[in-house]
Amino acid sequence: MARKSITQKKVTVNLPSIDVDRIEGIAERHDVNRTNALIRAIRTADYIDRASAEGGEVIIRNKDGIETKVVFQ
Repeated sequence: MARKSITQKKVTVNLPSIDVDRIEGIAERHDVNRTNALIRAIRTADYIDRASAEGGEVIIRNKDGIETKVVFQ
């Protein structure tokens, strides 16, 4: 199966400094640059948004086994 060609677009955004700090934290934790961290964050948000729209739920289980349902608004 042929892969769909992905084109690149340059986008300039103005983000609050706390969100830039969050992107930098993601980049550090995953050893990627800020662009790739932002792509990761966007794709994760899109996945969660689509799953929630289809009736899915996001459950976080901490290391002690305690589960918390995450609600996105």
